[in-house]
Amino acid sequence: MTNVWLEGFELFQSIAAMQDIYTNTTFDAGVTFPAGRNGVGICIKAGPTNSTFRTPGLAAHASWYQGFAINATNPEDGSKILQILDGSNEQLALVVNDVSGGYTISVKRGAATIQTSTATLVDGQWYYVELGATINTSTGSVELKINQSTAAGFAAITGINTANAGTNTADRMALGLDAQAAGTTSVYLDDWYINNGAGSVNNTYWGDTILVPIYPDTDGDSSQWTPSTGSDHSDLVDEPTEADDDTTYVETASDGDVDLFEYTNLSVVSSDIFSVMIHTEAKLLAAGSRNIRAVHTHTDTTVSNGTTVAVNDTAYKSYRQVWELNPATGLEWTAADIDGAQIGFETVP
Repeated sequence: MTNVWLEGFELFQSIAAMQDIYTNTTFDAGVTFPAGRNGVGICIKAGPTNSTFRTPGLAAHASWYQGFAINATNPEDGSKILQILDGSNEQLALVVNDVSGGYTISVKRGAATIQTSTATLVDGQWYYVELGATINTSTGSVELKINQSTAAGFAAITGINTANAGTNTADRMALGLDAQAAGTTSVYLDDWYINNGAGSVNNTYWGDTILVPIYPDTDGDSSQWTPSTGSDHSDLVDEPTEADDDTTYVETASDGDVDLFEYTNLSVVSSDIFSVMIHTEAKLLAAGSRNIRAVHTHTDTTVSNGTTVAVNDTAYKSYRQVWELNPATGLEWTAADIDGAQIGFETVP
């Protein structure tokens, strides 16, 4: 697997919810969640002082490719918008430079500027920014792309030191402005993907990417969990903004119970579906540990199980399953695959 993270901001529309999954998250109270770019879903609007969020630990790797959409007005000069980290130690950062009418972007290793794009990103417009980097103390490389083309004035560089922490790997990323002057900045972020260089698929850039949220809308062929109310399971787990926790839910005390759901059909994307991420919120009713996994069934009734994860907290936590390829066919996803699938979760011993 090489796609390791997807974030469109639809599932965490509060500071508390973002802090539930993103570690070392710093948000001020001004963070909001307006409509996303291209009329799809939600994006995040940074607060007036400081808004950064760091992924949980990812599988360590040297090579990384990631992209995100940004729409900024008067970003604070010198503020970091993306950081590549090894643990808590920064390896590389993308930094914004305030210029007349807009801003430029630099790649920095600590205090040292590796290269700066000469292209001015105009205030108030959406751009899709991608960074490819290999982390190494002597044979590292970086490339910056804006709207799918190498950024003006920024040549891909190889054979350099890209490891500010002195280690030849990275295992987490942080997005968002780390320093802003109160009241002077308007920054919107959307559609963030992270790939590493391993494997045979999704080991490079995706280009301008849209993340499309879909939600359960009908019960599937298995409804073995117990609903908190009524008999419609999908209606209890279909929150389009963020999980409502103990307001509506399904529960079980037995291993092997499966709940499956059909989902709303894709309305925007019809081709080039690079990856699917399943998001589940779960908790224990009493102290201990239980295991769950995502379950996918295809229209031909092929059953595919996701990775088993331990649930060991009595507070709700987020669990994500990435399927880069259709697990039933081993091929790239199609819109018909997703529209015809049933996806849910299972308790396992």
